[in-house]
Amino acid sequence: MKAHELENLIMAAWITKEDIDSILWVLMDREKSPTEDELANLLIGLHTLHDARMAKLFNAYEQVLKTNKITYKGYDISKNPSTL
Repeated sequence: MKAHELENLIMAAWITKEDIDSILWVLMDREKSPTEDELANLLIGLHTLHDARMAKLFNAYEQVLKTNKITYKGYDISKNPSTL
């Protein structure tokens, strides 16, 4: 994995904000008010998507650490990312 690929995944994580904006539109601006079930389904879906995006991002982060020597405050975290 290249570092720029990690950057793309980080940027994709910001899509959650746009997803929240869509849910707010359904809740506040759509002509037909959502049912409780519709709103719950939207939020459950957003929660699941966010978890998937973050898991994919963290997986990529671990791959970058394995393939690149990265230091943070003098520590080589590429060998043990839990030192952060």
